[in-house]
Amino acid sequence: MKKFLFEQYGYYPKEIVDNSFSIDGWRFKLLTVEVGEDIVSSINEYTKTLNEAFNNKGPYIIKNRLNNNISTLNNVNYILVCSLEGKMTLNDLIKFYSLFFNSEEFVELDRILEVWKNRVEEIEQKLNSYLRVDSIYYRNNLDIAVFCLGLAINAMQYLSDIIYNYDNKMYGCSIVHKRLTDFSVFDILNPFNFIVEHPLKDICMLYQKEVISFQEFKSFFNYYPLDEKSATFLMARLLYRADIFDCIENKRNLDEGEQQLNFNFEKEFYKIKKAYSFLKESAPSISASISAPQTAIGRRPTAVRTENLPPTSSGTTNVS
Repeated sequence: MKKFLFEQYGYYPKEIVDNSFSIDGWRFKLLTVEVGEDIVSSINEYTKTLNEAFNNKGPYIIKNRLNNNISTLNNVNYILVCSLEGKMTLNDLIKFYSLFFNSEEFVELDRILEVWKNRVEEIEQKLNSYLRVDSIYYRNNLDIAVFCLGLAINAMQYLSDIIYNYDNKMYGCSIVHKRLTDFSVFDILNPFNFIVEHPLKDICMLYQKEVISFQEFKSFFNYYPLDEKSATFLMARLLYRADIFDCIENKRNLDEGEQQLNFNFEKEFYKIKKAYSFLKESAPSISASISAPQTAIGRRPTAVRTENLPPTSSGTTNVS
């Protein structure tokens, strides 16, 4: 990759890790893309807006020696993106959303529900092939996987409740991130990590990963007030552990040595309960319209009980 990087862009860093390297306080990363030059040109309009808003921290799409945005190696297209190294804050993220917020923009909940359903079903069917049975962490990883599948079933029920009780559209969208697990400048400003969705997607993942505290989590809703519908969507997002499913499906992470999935049952329960208690305190009408589920049962290999989970309005939810 160093040779390709030098031939195409003129950079020859001492070290490249996961196609990423640093030079003079700037972080660079070669990203694989499936878009053409025309799409990249339109993405560049977003980069101009972000640079104006965040004092030229980035992002920048670096053109190659031929003055093209895209370079190709072994039939794979790459783009080199860079930003300043460093961290941003929750206030920066809120400012980021405000740049692209559109109260009339919406995400269709049945599309999210379909994606979640298909992913859960695939993991259920292939779970044994995803995990190493010879690992000392096998039982631990299996229990975590089954537990998170149970949470996902409850999350899907929340989405179904929104569609049934309200409608299929979640308004108030902005540009958010496919994955956001820290406040690094690069991850927040990388334009190839962008999607259009509700900002609750990012906030829930940051809270799940403990990048933001509970107090910061609560403070976010000073800018994005909750109603019954958005509170229900919030609970769906909190219960759906995309990060754990990413690790399960990424066999490389589990095959290198004997890696343990990072999930503390007691702590995760506590975080969810705190979030739900906050909803009850801040908007009593939300909890008044929701009744408690009894259990969610995972069929492999142990029962997953969820009596203490925030409930859905449909009552009992079963893992199937």
